[in-house]
Amino acid sequence: MAKVKWGIISCAGIAKKAVVPAIIAAGNSDLHAIASRSLAKANDFAKEYSIPKSYGSYNDLLNDPDIDAVYLPLPNALHKEWTLKALQAGKHVLCEKPLATNEKDVLEMIKVAENYNKILMEAFMYRFHPLTKAVKKYVSQGSLGKIKRISASFSFNSSRPAGDIRFSKELGGGALNDIGCYAVNLSRYLAGAEPVAVYNSWQERSGTGVDNTGIGVLEFPDGLMANIFYSMGTYASRGVEVNGTKGQIIIPDFFSWQGEEDRSFYLVKEDASKEIKVAGAEQYQLQIEEFSKAVLNERMEAPLAVKDDALANRIVMDALAKSAETGKRVYISN
Repeated sequence: MAKVKWGIISCAGIAKKAVVPAIIAAGNSDLHAIASRSLAKANDFAKEYSIPKSYGSYNDLLNDPDIDAVYLPLPNALHKEWTLKALQAGKHVLCEKPLATNEKDVLEMIKVAENYNKILMEAFMYRFHPLTKAVKKYVSQGSLGKIKRISASFSFNSSRPAGDIRFSKELGGGALNDIGCYAVNLSRYLAGAEPVAVYNSWQERSGTGVDNTGIGVLEFPDGLMANIFYSMGTYASRGVEVNGTKGQIIIPDFFSWQGEEDRSFYLVKEDASKEIKVAGAEQYQLQIEEFSKAVLNERMEAPLAVKDDALANRIVMDALAKSAETGKRVYISN
């Protein structure tokens, strides 16, 4: 079987705990190389996971002619720079969310990917989980009637350990970029439309200059509204609710990266309520397999279309940031 040879730029925690095992387990992928700014660190990482090659610079990895695709889990502010370098080096790119820290940069990244005929995708792994697809199916087929409200909550309480890039303004940190992006993405996905206006309020983490907790409203056409809550400073909350005119779906623990466990959600109606069980699956592995399949099929089209998904998500996030700064509702042109 043909396989995509992957390189990873950075020994980031998310790579170690989730994406490296996913590439190793994927049937159509090989983990070929790891790069770090420290060769010793890259060598140790490669030894731990039996990775054939290790590099002491990101450019050295990009110059490896055997690598087909790059996974990029660098700090948010570095996504654009290294995505562009990877694309220009002839590599397909799976970039951690958010793809970039503003709409202008996302547009430039898309243009370069098109110019070099390479696949670029934002790594929203949850979109590949059977739970997400099952909920979308129930919403789309009209089981809840007309959808009127989506509620998505994603939070955790961090003590801000030293060196945590999520609290660095210079590196593109903040709660909206780190976890609020998930709530925005899910709301758009379930709505099947783009919001026409948003309102958002947030509080900054003292001494960091980045947003720590936010509450936002996304106004969609035809009366649908989504409310999102995201925080790096409150007790863990990962629940989602979808309310329609004929029923609701409740998912108490939706945003979980440990997707291999069996999951369930609740369909609540006037005449009946039931728990719907969904078989577990490794969402990171599914993401890698689908991305690699696109590369091998030479479709040059990401499983999550970057224009329709990553760009649209960034536009909404930029509007939420503007609303928080101005204290006003921000309208979006679609």
